[in-house]
Formats: sequence, C-alpha cells, structure tokens
Amino acid sequence: MTGSSDGDSEADMEFQQSLAAGGKRGRPRNSDTGRGEEGRGAKVAREDIRSEEFKREVLNAHKGLWDKKEMCGSIMDEDFTMFEFTNAISRAGNTSPGQDMMCYEMLRHVSGRVLSSVLLVFNKVWAEGCIPGEWKRAIIVPIVKPGKDPVCASSYRPIALTSNLCKLMERMIVGRLTHFLESRGLLSPVQSGFRRGRSTFDALVRLEMDIKKAQVMKEVLVAVFFDIERAYDTLWREGLLLKLERLGLGLNTSLCNWLLDFLSERPQAVRVGNNTSSSITLSTGAPPRLCAQSPALHPC
Repeated sequence: MTGSSDGDSEADMEFQQSLAAGGKRGRPRNSDTGRGEEGRGAKVAREDIRSEEFKREVLNAHKGLWDKKEMCGSIMDEDFTMFEFTNAISRAGNTSPGQDMMCYEMLRHVSGRVLSSVLLVFNKVWAEGCIPGEWKRAIIVPIVKPGKDPVCASSYRPIALTSNLCKLMERMIVGRLTHFLESRGLLSPVQSGFRRGRSTFDALVRLEMDIKKAQVMKEVLVAVFFDIERAYDTLWREGLLLKLERLGLGLNTSLCNWLLDFLSERPQAVRVGNNTSSSITLSTGAPPRLCAQSPALHPC
C-alpha cells in the first residue's frame, strides 16, 4: 500500500505509544555507526537489543497475556455449524496429510453421523481452547527450488505436513474471523492484500492515481515499499494477540484461547526420504497457512 488515512496513522501512533509508555530511542553517535561488515553487524545487534527491550516493556504492561481467558459471550464464541464444516471441506484441496494420515477425500465420503462426531470434537476444542498435540505437530519435507543448487540448504523450500483436521478448523475460524472484521468495517479501506475480491491490482491502481495527482498538482510523491524477510518465522506472537485486541476482538474470546494454545508448544521434525530427525519446539513464528488466509492474522 502507498499510505493510509490520517485516522489510521493516528491510531497506529497511539497504539505504539500505549505499548511502550515513554520509550525513547536516541540518535546514535557517529562513533557508534561503525564501518564495514563489523560496524553493520554491531548496528544490527543493537537494534535486536532495542527490539527485545521494547517487547519486554509491552509484556510488563500486559501481564497475564498467555493465561487462559474467561469467555464473554461474543459471537466468536458460538459453536461451529455443520454448514461451516461442510463448506470448509468443499473448499479444501487434496493436500498431503500429516501424521494422522487423515485425508480430505475420506471426509467427503463418510456419513453425516461421522461428520457430526467430528464437528462435536471441533466445538469441544473451540470451547476449551485446548488443541490435540498431534494437530500441532509438523513434519517438514524440504523440496529443492527449480534451478537451485541442491547442495545449498537455502535452495530448499520447507513444506510442512500437518493434520488436515486442524487445517479444516483453521479454515472455519478464518472464515468466521473474516466475516466479523468485514461486516464491522474494522479493516482499513485501503488494505488490498488477503481480502476477498481484492488483489495487488487495487494497490497498483491507487499508486498510479496518486502519481498522476502529484504530477498535476506539481507535488512530490514518496512511496515506501517493505519486503519483510522471514515474516512468518519471526512473528511476534504476543504482538499478534494485542493486534486482535486492538481490532475489537478483545482477549476474552474463544479465538484468543485457541490461538494461545495453537501458537505454543509446536514441535516439528524434518523428513528426508525414510529418515526423520528428532523434534524441536518453536518459540517464535506462526504457520504461514493460517496467517496468509486472514488480514487480521498476517504478521505484516
């Protein structure tokens, strides 16, 4: 996007000030900037320290963020319906299953009684905010990128195989969350990414109009483009929860409790051929599949 409304800018400023009350960042002295690779490395290290200090300030101001919350009777707390479930199944592609080996095609051919039982499990998980451990476990399969050197680790794209049952629940949650945000006008009107009926074409048209307007008015137009490296892998989870609160969802809904459990204790292992590594548990980041489907959960 090329910009946002004044109201959005003021809201962003107030949000940042409320997170870090009185936090100040001075301008570095010339002697601190350094030269060459050593100087740049030192500068990055200082920025990392400042980032961690900012996060600690936010967590101190929002203690108990990771505690389970009491539900407040929001519309987001309601049980999922069979319509939402079957709609999620119909929209799912034939992707590879996780360790439970549950395929979407299997669910498309079971009886209504079986679907009702699965939906009952979903609603129990939703009400209690406790996700089965196997749903959070991922098997990473590295796939070499076309035209890349297979000797280099950076030449591989990691493909995460997780439970299809969990992915169905994610799809239902994202659908409900998107309807909640769109129907209440909680998203910026200039946001085009990750929204139904919009695309990058909208952003390009807006940029073109701003350029032409600046030319006619003999003004200067400045456009800033960000390319965030490893956005999903480095996602600040606490910041995501606070972002939902800022959007009006609050921290006392089933969505919050579900996310608290979903983002914590996520083990993953790497599989190459018939060999599987030992598991490690991630402490940062979030699954791209979930975040990419919703403008509210996207780390950018």
